[in-house]
Amino acid sequence: MYKLALLLLTNAALASSGFLTFGYGDGGDSLSSASGGQNYRTHAGSGLFFMLGKIITVSPTVPHHFEAQLGIGYLFQNDAREQDSSVSWSRVPIEAIYFYKNTIENFRLGWGSTCHINSSINAKGTNASASTSVENAWGFVLAAEKLWVTETNEMMSIGLRHTSMNYRLTAFDKVVNGDNLSVTFTGFLF
Repeated sequence: MYKLALLLLTNAALASSGFLTFGYGDGGDSLSSASGGQNYRTHAGSGLFFMLGKIITVSPTVPHHFEAQLGIGYLFQNDAREQDSSVSWSRVPIEAIYFYKNTIENFRLGWGSTCHINSSINAKGTNASASTSVENAWGFVLAAEKLWVTETNEMMSIGLRHTSMNYRLTAFDKVVNGDNLSVTFTGFLF
C-alpha cells in the first residue's frame, strides 16, 4: 500500500506544472454599511489578487484534457481617500479547481471550491471603528479561460471567474455577500 501511494504521488509530481495568476474582482455587498455605516467604498467581493500553485494532469487525452489546480494566494482592497483615514480588506484564498481543457480550441472551463482564511478589515482614522476580524469562509468558483502560446513557447491565459461566498464580520455579527466576477491573467510555469 505504501509503495502504491508513493508511486501515485511521484507520477502526480511528474505530471504537474506550476501557475501564477493575477486578477481583479468586483462585486458583493458594501462593507461600509455592514460595519456600522462608516464612509468607505470597499465591497466584500472586490479586490486585486494573485494566486500561485500546481496543476496536476488527471487525464492527458487529446483533445479533451482534465486537470486539477491547487492554489494559495492573497486578495486585498484598500480605500485611502484621505491621508489620515484608510480601510483595507484582505484575505488568503486557498482553492481547488477541476478544469476541462480543450487542446485544439485552446480553452479551459473549471469549477471548484475556495476557502478564504486570515480575513480582516483593518482601518484607521475616522473609520477606525470598522476594524474587525472575519470568520473563515467557504465558497465555489466557476472559471473560463482562453489559452495561447507565446513565441518563446510559454503558455498563458486570460479569463473570467465567478466566485460565490458569504463572509461573517465578527465584531458586527453581520453576514455580507462576497459574490464577484473577476478578470484573470495566468502564466503557466513548466
